[in-house]
Amino acid sequence: MAPAQRLSAGGVPVLRPPPTWHPGCLPVAPIALAAAALLTSGGLLIAAPAGARPGREARLSDERTVTRWAHPRERAQVRTHPRRTSRAFTRLHPLTEDGVPEVYVTLRSHIGRDGRQWLRVRLPMRPNGRRGWVPRSALGRLHVVRTQLVVDRRRFTAVLRRRGRVIWRSRIGVGAPGTPTPHGRFYIRELLQVPTPSGIYGP
Repeated sequence: MAPAQRLSAGGVPVLRPPPTWHPGCLPVAPIALAAAALLTSGGLLIAAPAGARPGREARLSDERTVTRWAHPRERAQVRTHPRRTSRAFTRLHPLTEDGVPEVYVTLRSHIGRDGRQWLRVRLPMRPNGRRGWVPRSALGRLHVVRTQLVVDRRRFTAVLRRRGRVIWRSRIGVGAPGTPTPHGRFYIRELLQVPTPSGIYGP
């Protein structure tokens, strides 16, 4: 899960699909296992944390055993801090470059002194790792997923966990020196289905 970089051909680890697909895994190729982390439904509606008081924050995602995400409802400004007077440096975007609803991972919730609720989100922009605050009203229903795909570029392995428990692992290949597999935290913004199982990315 993490910085919202749209994954493309150069640098995506090549994964072999597991022999048995577990509930929540989407059988559609190399990035499908990571996509399961965001694209399985099981949506939950998350309200302000119980007992939350002005000035207090609550964690919504640990990005390992639980991650919450939402589609934007409006092109709200993204601010550096959870208050209206804070500097705005970008806006939420309703759609990805391919025209499907954009995805924002929600990290924390903050209740302002005026009682307004803010959410800290990961942003699909460079440099990777950008985060910012938006009003709770700017995002739609929060969904929750409990999967995490960890790619070890040094050991050429990939491990898929659900609720922290390993449910699949495989040897992998990584990008060539000229198109290296990037490091960092990433999340899947859209599911791209491959046209044929015999293609470069497999089934």
